[in-house]
Amino acid sequence: TETSVPIYGWTLCDACAALNGLEEWQTQYGERGTFDYPALLSRCFARILQMLPAMNTVDDHTAPGVQRACKLLYQVTGRESFSTQRPPLLAAFERLIRRYPIHPALHGAVLGLLYGADPHWKSDIDKTVRGYLQGTRGMMLRSAAFLQGLFSSARDLLLTDEGFQRQIDGLLCELSNEDFVALLPELRLAFSYFVPMETDRIARRAAAMHGAAPSALRRDAVDPADYARAEAVDAWAAARLKDSYGEGGDEA
Repeated sequence: TETSVPIYGWTLCDACAALNGLEEWQTQYGERGTFDYPALLSRCFARILQMLPAMNTVDDHTAPGVQRACKLLYQVTGRESFSTQRPPLLAAFERLIRRYPIHPALHGAVLGLLYGADPHWKSDIDKTVRGYLQGTRGMMLRSAAFLQGLFSSARDLLLTDEGFQRQIDGLLCELSNEDFVALLPELRLAFSYFVPMETDRIARRAAAMHGAAPSALRRDAVDPADYARAEAVDAWAAARLKDSYGEGGDEA
């Protein structure tokens, strides 16, 4: 049934990742031909392609696995032996993002992969970002998960396109304080895909957009005396908890 597709599809995605690893192992250690992993990978790939458009209803638990599988399938089709599968894969991606409802993180990840194959998808990404952030409150609360998925597969969008960052910045500035605070935990996760050097670059650009100097981003060093005092308080609290609850955490 269609409701079982996401669960079965997620299992197939795990199998595909395992077969891909085994095939790479064969090549790395000169064992190619000892077992026909490429044929198994090809069969698994074909089955996932059939099921992929129906995986729109994955939940928060299974969505990351399907996102990883989509990225893996995209990487596999970059090989010469699987290059003929790239067009069918992109077609399956297109069918998937047109399904409703769709998990926002998966939505973002797949749109990012489509953009990687064809930069013309940028206009669709722009419209979708606006749709999430300017739609109903329910859509707005899903926007951070969408960005999380998008940055997982196309983080260069934010790094190389200042206009895209300006657009997101403007949309976030339109949110109320309450809505922004509600989004903040997942927004932090979305930006966790960037390394410190990249987040510094993004932060400096954001500061400039609001007329702030780069120095505004610097934090004063922690006073050593304050640090020592905080450590002492932490140790005191840990000792009190140990006295009250014991080693096993049960109340004494």
